[in-house]
Amino acid sequence: MSFSGNLKSVSFGDNLQLISTGKKTGALLLVRGKQQKRIYFQDGQVVFAKSDDDVEQDRLGQFLVRQGKITPEQLEMLLAKQKKNRKRLGEIILELHLLEPPVLAETLRVQVEEIIYGLFVWGDGEFKFIEGETPPAKTPLIKIDTMSVMMEGARRFDEWNRIRETLPPVETILEMRPVPLLNGVEISLSSEDFELLALVDGYRRVDEIMQTFGRGEYTAACSMHRLISKGLLQAVERTEDGTGSPDEWRNVYDIIFRLYSHSLQRIHQELTDLLGDGGDRLFVQPIGKCLTAGLFDSLIAGETTTARETFWRAIESIPENVRLHKVLSQATLLLRSRLGLVRDSLGDRISTRLVEGIQKDVAFLLAQKRVLADKYDIGREFADSLNLS
Repeated sequence: MSFSGNLKSVSFGDNLQLISTGKKTGALLLVRGKQQKRIYFQDGQVVFAKSDDDVEQDRLGQFLVRQGKITPEQLEMLLAKQKKNRKRLGEIILELHLLEPPVLAETLRVQVEEIIYGLFVWGDGEFKFIEGETPPAKTPLIKIDTMSVMMEGARRFDEWNRIRETLPPVETILEMRPVPLLNGVEISLSSEDFELLALVDGYRRVDEIMQTFGRGEYTAACSMHRLISKGLLQAVERTEDGTGSPDEWRNVYDIIFRLYSHSLQRIHQELTDLLGDGGDRLFVQPIGKCLTAGLFDSLIAGETTTARETFWRAIESIPENVRLHKVLSQATLLLRSRLGLVRDSLGDRISTRLVEGIQKDVAFLLAQKRVLADKYDIGREFADSLNLS
């Protein structure tokens, strides 16, 4: 007997229990917006599940890459073959002996379970059980105890509700903290954490991050909760028109100041450590071409309040239509000249080591502000300034 309804009235877990206790054979179709998922049963036991919408988190190929079973390059090759001969991905994998049949079967089982667990957090959507419907031909069937899936799904659902209460509102924009709140404790991050961090750019909302994340809402919520509680993420305040507070241009010049000022301070430290007073005098000597008044002094003074104020006065004296170009080109000229001093005075080995240290120092800042850095070519300009070849 087929049946249908809405998940607000009959939860996904209740659907599973009805199918399991009734030992039913058929397919349960679940639809929410553009998402469509099908779970196939034989005598009440799960034998297969798939996403009709083929969302990324449920694709077998992406799942195999995340599990470390195949490489991204192998997946690209598999998808090209699949497009050409129209075979199922699992068939091609076995034909090419990329995985042994038991390994592929176990991966399919885990994938099916993850598809099912993701459905427990669906609070709404339509469902329909189609009695007698079987999986597509040549589908490698598995057998999963439905009651065991229900118990694990219920546990995750309880944890999902607990975690959801600790997360910021869905409209909140997240960014990485400039200085993580480590409190002297070493932090270990999972692969899920790194994937979610890559989506945090200071412009995406909580709900956008969770929808873009490739491992489902539950895993996204768990990872987001960990990163916030560990002090790696924070909320961003935005004005009504969506610009930053302070405004976008102030953020742009703040990135430039922080990148170049920190790099120059690192160079200053290297020179004085190895050459003493001679290194200090070498560092502060003027360069051949004139810079905008105050720009040289502000960038070599370090990240202090006084230096920032001098920096802002200097750039505000530049006409607005050429301001960004001049600030970047002059900051690049200054940084390259100081790196040249290190190379000429201390040799290639030390200058190379210094550049590598600077790159590591600023990697977090560039990752945190990558949207603006990419938009205004700041990252590329800065990388060019470190290239002395």
